[in-house]
Amino acid sequence: MVFRLECESREPDLAAVRTCRIVSRLEGVDRDDYWLAEVTPAIIGQHFGLGADMLNEVILATRFKGSLISDASRNPTPVYVARIVGRNALTVQKLMRHQIEVILWGMLGPA
Repeated sequence: MVFRLECESREPDLAAVRTCRIVSRLEGVDRDDYWLAEVTPAIIGQHFGLGADMLNEVILATRFKGSLISDASRNPTPVYVARIVGRNALTVQKLMRHQIEVILWGMLGPA
């Protein structure tokens, strides 16, 4: 699935429209609808204390209960955009809250 991602920010480079390709579904201890996604162009990590690191993979989750990522293929869907914290976060069966950090709010919609 490929979507259009627009994030809310006063920083022009963070608010830039991105292409977002859903890679896989992830499960967390607090919810079972996290999604690993690749974003293009990558998000500049300097805004989040990551120096020159670029974020080309993020975790997406819908902001409202009952919403689904697949809803975004028809209507814009509010999402949390989170970064992965720790190298082994994607190797565990369930993501822990300390393994992801919400960095932006956004709207996911049809590409």
